[in-house]
Amino acid sequence: MPIWILPDELGEIPDGKMPTAKQIYSFFYGTIPVKLLDYAQTQTATLNRIESAIYHYQIMDVAYGFGTVGDYPRQHFVARTEMNAIVLNLMGAFDCIAHEINMVFNLPIPERNVMFGHTHFGGRDNCIICRVSYMHLTLSTYLEQIVASSWFNELKEYRNHIHKRLPVIQVAIVVGGGNGRRVTLPDNPSNYNPQSSDYSRRLEIQAYCRDRIDDVINAIEHIYQLMHGKIAEYVTIQRDSSI
Repeated sequence: MPIWILPDELGEIPDGKMPTAKQIYSFFYGTIPVKLLDYAQTQTATLNRIESAIYHYQIMDVAYGFGTVGDYPRQHFVARTEMNAIVLNLMGAFDCIAHEINMVFNLPIPERNVMFGHTHFGGRDNCIICRVSYMHLTLSTYLEQIVASSWFNELKEYRNHIHKRLPVIQVAIVVGGGNGRRVTLPDNPSNYNPQSSDYSRRLEIQAYCRDRIDDVINAIEHIYQLMHGKIAEYVTIQRDSSI
C-alpha cells in the first residue's frame, strides 16, 4: 500500500502573487479594533479560500504521484474529491469579497443576502455589481467582466453540479504517457450524463484546477487593486472611530 504524505505547509499564495491583497491583510496586524473585526475576518476569509484551494491542489498533486495500476482507483477518487473542494473554495472567495465590497462601500446588504452577480430577490436589489455601479463604475465594470467570462461561468456551473451530484469524470489509461492515465472533465459542466464524445476538449482535471486557481488569484487581486484606496479609507475611519 502506498504511503500518502500530505503537504507539510498549508496552501500559501505564491510569492509575488496578490501583493495588494497581502498589503491589505497587513492592515490588521496586531490588535484589531472591534469596529474592524468583521471586515478583518471577511478579508482573511477571502484569502483563506484561495489558500485552501491551493492546499487541495497540493493534495491532488500527491495523488497524481502514484504510477501503478493498482493505485489508479484511489487516485481517481482523490482527484475528483479535491477538485470538488477546489471549486467550492474558489467560488467561496467571490462570496467573501462580495461581502467586503458590501462593507467597505456601506451599501449595506444583509450579509446572508449578498450576491456576486445579477441575482435579485424579494424586490430588493442584493446584487453587488448593480449596487456598486453608482459608486465605483470602474470596479463595477470589472466585476461585470468577471461574471461574463467563460471561465467564471464554467466554474460556477461546476459548483452547481457539485452541489447536486459528483461531476462525471472520464478516466483513460495512456500507454507511454508518463503517469499512465488521464482524468478528464466533461466539456459541458451541466451535462449530467456525458458520453465519450462529450470529452473532446480534454479538460484534464489537474490542469483545469491549476488554471482556475490562477484565474481567481488574478481576478481578486485586481479587485483589490481597484478597491485599495477605498479600503484604506474605510480602515482609517473605523480605527479612528474606535479611539
